[in-house]
Amino acid sequence: MRVKISLLFSLCLGLLLLAGCGYSGTVSTPAQNTPTLAPTATAVPRITPGTHPTATPSPAHIPAPGSGQVVVQLSALTYRPGASIGITILNRTSQRIVFSDHQSECSVVLLQHQTALSWEPVALCKLMIVTRLHELAAGASQTVSLMAPVQPAGTYRVVFSYNGGTSLNRGSLQVSYSPQFQVQ
Repeated sequence: MRVKISLLFSLCLGLLLLAGCGYSGTVSTPAQNTPTLAPTATAVPRITPGTHPTATPSPAHIPAPGSGQVVVQLSALTYRPGASIGITILNRTSQRIVFSDHQSECSVVLLQHQTALSWEPVALCKLMIVTRLHELAAGASQTVSLMAPVQPAGTYRVVFSYNGGTSLNRGSLQVSYSPQFQVQ
């Protein structure tokens, strides 16, 4: 009985320690599967392997204030390797949102590169620090800057995961995507 309790305690402690460091594995979303998005997410078109991506929405097609969405805007749709990617997160909902850091370059957003069949994370945070929670008030915006990857050139997007309320434990995690952009 003591062995079972010790084993259970060790397992719980290990999981707790891993949860405090944030996620540092790989995530892939098969291109043939349409992502399941919450009602407030921005849809991303499906890409068939071997074809070129279709045009992405321009900033003019982003919903107007008060539309109840969290929007991820970019400063441009093409970047040179090593250039600064300007990212603005707009909280157009009627409530504050909560989100964590420890994403790409230890920021609050995840940069993804499109491969033949999936979206692969780029520049994941490898620092052994505690993941922190951040808030963004209703109607507010936050600017984030990432460095455009030097290799490989190609199609990228920014993913922003958040939750309404005061913690990430309230309701389901929601996701907003930036328009796709090129690094060349």
